[in-house]
Amino acid sequence: RYMPDLKKEIPNVDQYFGTTDLPKLLKALKADYKHELVGERLTTTPKNYAYLKISEGCDRPCSFCAIPLMRGKHKSKSIEDIITEASKLASNGVKELILIAQDLTYYGLDLYKKRELSRLLKELVKVNGIEWIRLHYAFPNGFPVDVLEVIKNEKAINIDVGTVNQHYFFSNMSIGVGARVINHYTDSKKRQFMSYFRAVLKGLLSEPLNMTLDLVIDGYKTTVTPLVLFISNSNEMGYNVSFTPDASLQDGKLDLVFTEHLSLFQKILFANQIVFFKKRRFKKAQYLQAEDILITNKKNEEFLTQLDGESIVVNSNVLRISLKKTALSVIVPG
Repeated sequence: RYMPDLKKEIPNVDQYFGTTDLPKLLKALKADYKHELVGERLTTTPKNYAYLKISEGCDRPCSFCAIPLMRGKHKSKSIEDIITEASKLASNGVKELILIAQDLTYYGLDLYKKRELSRLLKELVKVNGIEWIRLHYAFPNGFPVDVLEVIKNEKAINIDVGTVNQHYFFSNMSIGVGARVINHYTDSKKRQFMSYFRAVLKGLLSEPLNMTLDLVIDGYKTTVTPLVLFISNSNEMGYNVSFTPDASLQDGKLDLVFTEHLSLFQKILFANQIVFFKKRRFKKAQYLQAEDILITNKKNEEFLTQLDGESIVVNSNVLRISLKKTALSVIVPG
């Protein structure tokens, strides 16, 4: 956006590059553009999902938005390059692709002279290892209705969606130690399995939170001081790890696991079982199913939570957790 101004104000800079100028950058450095490395990337999300950008920039002149000035006009990536990137992500364990762009519905207009989001989806569902595809940022004006036909005709399932106050989660949520684990994992330099295992150990072995919580589980009331309180809508957490291996996205139930005080040895056993023996139930933990859960912090303090692998502070001492049954339709490989 400000390249012409910067060139005038800072003339001693050798060269300026835009966000899509990688080939020009490599040429300036006298380096080769290795097309076979297209799609190679390091992800910062949990291993089970990744964002996949299918285009850059935008042609819409919305008065409130500066994206066209900063990112330029809409520019689609080729279907071939997107499939290559998706395949490499899948080979690294990614199960869910979240397609993003400034406007997904514009995809293909510049490159193929017509909207080709539906054709892209038909190719993506063929990628081995990809189980879900989610669409973000679809502008309603000019939406390509053939995308709906793809969702209808390809194999699609309706899944439950969890809600926590004003937030949503698709896989799982937890409070206390679970959020600490995510913070430790986020701080690790390498996003690898052993980094996650170390984060679990750090979370369990750190100072106890000493939260006293009132729980109302489908009308049943109890008071607990949990070390771990984990609520899941899915049997997967990434790295093939699970607290709740019997949970399902389609059973209309949330799976709840909690345990109170554990000795140091029991904490190590618990961490080991979570990571390496996901089909077993830990003897010191309680396992329940519910549709509605109400959690109240008796200290009247806010909650540190994790939702689908992201640490979030909920500014309330009350969490209202429930399910929206079959609320989301997702494309899965046929």
